[in-house]
Amino acid sequence: MWVFPRCSCSLAAAIWGWAALRYFGDQAVCDRSDHHRTPAPRYHSGQRVWLSTHDLPLQVESLQLSSRFIGLFSISMVNSSNTACLHLPRTLRVHPTVHVSRN
Repeated sequence: MWVFPRCSCSLAAAIWGWAALRYFGDQAVCDRSDHHRTPAPRYHSGQRVWLSTHDLPLQVESLQLSSRFIGLFSISMVNSSNTACLHLPRTLRVHPTVHVSRN
């Protein structure tokens, strides 16, 4: 059984707390995770975009042979920097608000 002196543990805990705060601080984490990302494109109402068919329930014989994108659909409203509302036909049967990574 290992017994550590009290001062050693509290010193180690203090050092770990300081190092963790320094390494895992909010800005440091954001900087490390965002260094490889590109900013989202800016869209505006009336702009026409393609829509990815990756998660769409399409009725096709072969998904591998179907188109990767469908469209062009006009943007009716930009909800935020990450989402946009599209003018979609009723036959598509999906929610009109999509993430910009799907455009």
